This record gives sequence, structure tokens and C-alpha cells, in this order.
Amino acid sequence: MVDPGRTLPRLFLGGLAIVAALYLLLNAAFLHVLPLEQIASSKLVAADVATAILGASGGAVVAALALLVVLASLNGNIFVTPRVLFGLARDRLAPAALAGVNPGGTPWVAMLLVGGVAVALATTGTFERLISLAIVWILVIDGWAILALFRLRQREPMAPFRVPLYPWVPLALLGVYGALFVGTAVAQPRLIVQALAVLVGAYGLSWAVEGGNGR
Repeated sequence: MVDPGRTLPRLFLGGLAIVAALYLLLNAAFLHVLPLEQIASSKLVAADVATAILGASGGAVVAALALLVVLASLNGNIFVTPRVLFGLARDRLAPAALAGVNPGGTPWVAMLLVGGVAVALATTGTFERLISLAIVWILVIDGWAILALFRLRQREPMAPFRVPLYPWVPLALLGVYGALFVGTAVAQPRLIVQALAVLVGAYGLSWAVEGGNGR
């Protein structure tokens, strides 16, 4: 790759544009087949649309394909999340045991921890609640990441990659995240408290580990 600083952002933005267009077209097709009320109450809209068009067999096929998509998403999470813990442990921001790898270089300790926590959460039977908590965590963590961009721009004004239309693009994204967070707080204040409590606890654990390492 000749100029990754220019080529990679273009690839990412192009991919995002294509995916967004596909999602919009797909939702337009859903609205064309099913009324909005039925879509709002559906647990798997794609399967209901396929059933309306092709009958029960079509719904079953789409449901099976949806499971394959979930497996692909899980594969990505299983690959990435343990390596985040591994990186934290390697930087002495998490227990050193999480930096353990097998002869092939796989962070098996972190993978066992992530898998164990995932299984334990799955057995609670509160899947929808867990999804709601995860969404709040994404809003908060990504929001802080956007704020960090402004700090990085101050510290490294001549960085090799500059966000287009800065600062309006990150400010717009931060505004959207803020609106979603406020809306969730108004509708489900208890959910916000629970999500923030977990984040504060995780930060406290990280602070304790970092302090124990003399950093």
C-alpha cells in the first residue's frame, strides 16, 4: 500500500457508505412489506418479511441465516475482546496473569476469562437487559474516545491523519451520542445507573491494579 494514511480512511469511509446504503434499502423494503406497527413488535423483522413473501419456509431460512450472522459477530468479539485484556495486562493495567499466551501466541487466559463471564451472563436469562447495558457502555466509552480526539489534536497538531471537517464531524457524532444517552436516561434511569456503576467499578479495579504496579 503506497499511502495508507490516505488510502485506509477512504476505504473505511467507502465501506461505511456502502453498508449504510444497504441498511437503508433493507429497511425501506421491510417498511414496504410490513406495517410499522408489526415491525415495532417483531423480534426478527427479516424472518417476518420472508414469511410474508415466501411463507413459513422463507421465514425459517432467514432465521437460520440470522444465526450465521450472529456466529460471525461472536467470532469477531471472541477474537478481539481477549486481546484487549491481554494488551492491558501487558501494559500492567490489568492482572499480569491475563498476559499469558500458549505456544501459538493465543492469549488463552484472557479467552477463558471472557468465555467464562459470557457463559455466566448467558445463564442469567436477561439477554435483553444485557444488550441494553452494552448499548449504554458503547455510548459512554465511544463518547470518551471522541473527547480524547480533541485532546490528541492539541497534543499532536501535526499528526499524519487529520479528521475531515474537524471539529464539526466529531462534535456532530458527540451530539448524537449525547442525545441517545439523555434519551435513555429519561426513559430508563435505572439502566443508566447500573451501566455507570459497572464502568466505575471497572475503572476502580484498573486504578487499583495500576497503583499496585507502582504506576
